[in-house]
Amino acid sequence: MSKEQAKESKAVEQKPVPKVEPKVEAKKEPKVEVKKEAKEHQGKAETKALTPSKATKSTSAKVVKNSNNAMRELQLDKVVLHMCVGDNAGKLQNAKEILVRLTEMKPVETKAKTRLPKWGIKPGLPIGTKVTLRGKKAKEILARVFKAYKNQIKSKSFDENGNFALGVKEYIDIQGMKYDPKLGLLGFDVIVNLKRRGYRVKNRLLYRKSIGNTHKVTKEDAVAYVNKTFGVDVI
Repeated sequence: MSKEQAKESKAVEQKPVPKVEPKVEAKKEPKVEVKKEAKEHQGKAETKALTPSKATKSTSAKVVKNSNNAMRELQLDKVVLHMCVGDNAGKLQNAKEILVRLTEMKPVETKAKTRLPKWGIKPGLPIGTKVTLRGKKAKEILARVFKAYKNQIKSKSFDENGNFALGVKEYIDIQGMKYDPKLGLLGFDVIVNLKRRGYRVKNRLLYRKSIGNTHKVTKEDAVAYVNKTFGVDVI
């Protein structure tokens, strides 16, 4: 081998060999498929929102099914006439006399539960009187109270449980009551409670249970009952 050939072989050996890296193909994400899946998911959510759930369907079905059931008929549970006069013993006796003349029943005293030094009220002090009416007597008194309101009451007098309350400024507003100067002019509150058959399960001593939501008396039920039974307009 000549010197020239030896030099050429050395030069070839010294030349760096370029490294060839394997090409990695980038994975293409299925963008179109993701959009399709998102649209399908959104469509399912909209259909679920539009269609009523099983619970609402069953509840509405129960209400329609039991609309003519005697257990769902509304009844007048009780009417309470209450008068509060404070620590004045003379006014308390006058208030009792007014309730006796109005209802022909013996009232009971109501006593204070808190202490109010500015008003001279302490726990156990008789400050008012009340009468609880049920049955026919309750309906008669309530009808006379509605006449004092000219058969119109406000919707804000009702609560969400079907109870309602009214205030009579002067007892002489009630039909049949005459003014007595010895008694003065006193007013009273009228609190009315409605119920359905089966409500006693929440008040009994043994196996006490709560009332189901579909059986509870609502504000709309109470308004319809007052309008139908007494001919009173709720404004």
